[in-house]
Amino acid sequence: HLRNLKVLSLKANNITAVPTLLPSNLTELYLYNNIITHIQEDDFSNLHQLQILDLSGNCPRCYNVPFPCTPCENNAPLHIHRNAFDALTALQILRLQSNSLQYVPQKWFKNMKNLQILDLSQNYLAKEIGDAKFLHFLPNLTQLDMSFNYELQVYHTFLNLSQSFSSLKNLQVLRIKGYVFKELRSLNLSPLRDLQNLEVLDLGTNFIKIANLSIFKQFQKLKVLDLSMNKISPSGDSSETGFCSNTITSGESHGPQVLETLHSFRYDEYARRCRYK
Repeated sequence: HLRNLKVLSLKANNITAVPTLLPSNLTELYLYNNIITHIQEDDFSNLHQLQILDLSGNCPRCYNVPFPCTPCENNAPLHIHRNAFDALTALQILRLQSNSLQYVPQKWFKNMKNLQILDLSQNYLAKEIGDAKFLHFLPNLTQLDMSFNYELQVYHTFLNLSQSFSSLKNLQVLRIKGYVFKELRSLNLSPLRDLQNLEVLDLGTNFIKIANLSIFKQFQKLKVLDLSMNKISPSGDSSETGFCSNTITSGESHGPQVLETLHSFRYDEYARRCRYK
């Protein structure tokens, strides 16, 4: 009954499935840090007014985290039915942090024209960042976090951003920490060039060694640029203005140390780590 209920938080309750018969008037639903393994097609079918949904930490990515963490069986991702979000036409904020996701189906977002904030951090989406066709369904997105989706035992040469990022015309904040790559050049950021509303770009904790810092001149609206926790240092050998590199430039010489340091990443801004933290 609970006809007036607007906000329901069931975080950290060892819940194994989305509760049935949720009040249809809900505008906020928090289910993070439970042990849900599947989101069924009809789990949210009556939540037409829902504006905030948080499913983070239900099949957590536990690799190298500095706290107790229990993944789903065989490190499986949270299984979300392709039509599970169909009814969520009013949704503005969706958090899917640390669910061991390996890809993001376009169909999840086909009815989410009002989505403004999307958190996909702490999954296994490094390859998805290079594809990301789902972004075409999110014309009103203002904040996107795809941090700490690095591939295990891989130190990329470059950041591979999908051209689909160029469709996010209203994007204001983009966070891609913890992708882990060696060199940052203008071409890598070309999908972001025409994003006139981009104000915050966070590329921290990527172990970047070589960076042409002059490339950021093209982002006239940028107010915050975070390149902290990288390995960028001045080099007298480069003739290119604004070009910085580490004195050791071979990927092989640094790769193992990069991976050993990953355990110290601080990635969870919203304190939604694992259910046993």
